[in-house]
Amino acid sequence: MFDLFSTAQPWTVLKLLRDHRFAGTGAWSDDDLIQRNSDGFSHCISWNFMTTFSKGRTRRGSGHANYPEDCILVVHPGWKTFCASHASERITQHKEAPNLRGLRLYSRNASLDVIGKYVDAFCYNLYGQWSPACKASAFAAEVGEPLIVTEYYAKGMDAVGLSNRCGAGWCVPPQADRGLFYQNFCLDLMESKICLAWHWFKYQDNDPTDTTKAPSNLNSKKRNKGILDNHTIIRIRRCWTG
Repeated sequence: MFDLFSTAQPWTVLKLLRDHRFAGTGAWSDDDLIQRNSDGFSHCISWNFMTTFSKGRTRRGSGHANYPEDCILVVHPGWKTFCASHASERITQHKEAPNLRGLRLYSRNASLDVIGKYVDAFCYNLYGQWSPACKASAFAAEVGEPLIVTEYYAKGMDAVGLSNRCGAGWCVPPQADRGLFYQNFCLDLMESKICLAWHWFKYQDNDPTDTTKAPSNLNSKKRNKGILDNHTIIRIRRCWTG
């Protein structure tokens, strides 16, 4: 994908995204470049509180940072001061009605009613559901705020070169069924009336030959996450068009 767009003008990339009905970009995109060359294409900023605070103390892990003794540094004596300062700085930079989403949740590992006191909406990685409305509605009722689904996807078992032996995505036989999964999933969320937005986990499949990326990119971790393959836009045509 980088080879396709490394020499392209930013506006041509934005046109491609809009042509395929994308309304914005997700985390880890080049937000500064996009905003300099667009008329307000929406984007998602990752603040990275814990990894920023822990810089120099962690090792690279499979899709995340590995902390000392597998314990985040939330009890470190400097954490509270850093957290308050980091949040104040970011909110000041984006002070035009910031929308606070809090932590990205992925299981019942938090007091949902407590989170609801501090956020305008809550983020959740919603896996293990073909039709997610019931689970989403139950969580939203507990939090007391609307939901943004930050991760979900389906893996096509016919993806050449990708083992799909791991990953939380729903497994379907051919690529076309990934489109059916997407359609049903999103329609169910819309009917729930408590979901503000959803974010398919990955725009493009990982390149399993790129050894500079995270370990989740390699070997047995190879899985069909993206709506694009490593070279072309063929997955969009096969999955998302009628």
